[in-house]
Amino acid sequence: MYYGLSAFRQKEPILINAVNELCNGDFLKSLDRPFEAHVQDQEVTRLFGTNFDASVVNQDMLEEIPGEMFHFKARDEGDTTLLRKCIAPKHLVLKVGAKVILIKNISKDLCNGKQGIVHYLEKDTPPVINFDGNLVPLSDVKFDVYDMQQEKTLACRTQIPVILAFALTVHRAQGQTLNLVEVDCYSFIAPGRMGVAVGRATTTSGLRIINFNRKAAFTRHSDIVYDFYDREFSDFSTDLVCCQKQQVYPSVPDYQDSNVTLDTEPSTSSFDLRDMEHDHQLEEPQLQSPWDINEFIIENQSSTFMNDFLPDFC
Repeated sequence: MYYGLSAFRQKEPILINAVNELCNGDFLKSLDRPFEAHVQDQEVTRLFGTNFDASVVNQDMLEEIPGEMFHFKARDEGDTTLLRKCIAPKHLVLKVGAKVILIKNISKDLCNGKQGIVHYLEKDTPPVINFDGNLVPLSDVKFDVYDMQQEKTLACRTQIPVILAFALTVHRAQGQTLNLVEVDCYSFIAPGRMGVAVGRATTTSGLRIINFNRKAAFTRHSDIVYDFYDREFSDFSTDLVCCQKQQVYPSVPDYQDSNVTLDTEPSTSSFDLRDMEHDHQLEEPQLQSPWDINEFIIENQSSTFMNDFLPDFC
């Protein structure tokens, strides 16, 4: 089965195989070991399945950096309830030396997903970020909630367009090339997520996998996804008749009453659970979070970043 995918980050054959197939469980499990002694914690990017886990680790890593914290509060307009899922946080807390990632396209060279290091901070002054040796003062920008049917903006948040990047969700890390990455699989349920996470690494020495479970690796997309990749595509006709033909796709299971979360991330796995031996027992996903939410809220209730979480958990 061919999916039109090729490895361009990885050079090691065993890692390329792991990315493409995710079938070598013993190899992936062997990557649950510490990085080399010279690697600093702040050099490693940690990947998680949920925003909450990434936020907790980012806050912990930020507190370990010496120096003063600077708080940037967003300005909200319109129906603020629509901004609760805005990628730009209501309260952004930074320190000099913190790892950050852009969350909006600013220019041709400063695009969504570009990582940098906070270089300089001063009260009431835009933060200066070091992007690959270029020191860039970042002014705040608008994040709009736009309704296409009403053709108007319903809400707007104005904030510095970065978030902390010591830890990221797999979704946020798509497209990234990471030299040092730790993948925590415990909350991976959606198909393809494991492949996307492992595919961020460039070498086996720069990849660590923890809480590995086979079901997270081998969970398949719906057959319609694989059928799409297997299709033969021809060039577009000049009159676009090809686009007007009705395509008949295989039926998709009804997940309306299911707890399964569908995900649109492309999978690099060609492994079929149906091909496995019946006597082979899969490990169930380890879904229990290492964080106790009540203890976390009590310990951090005085922190400004908790203003983003408390409405959701209280």
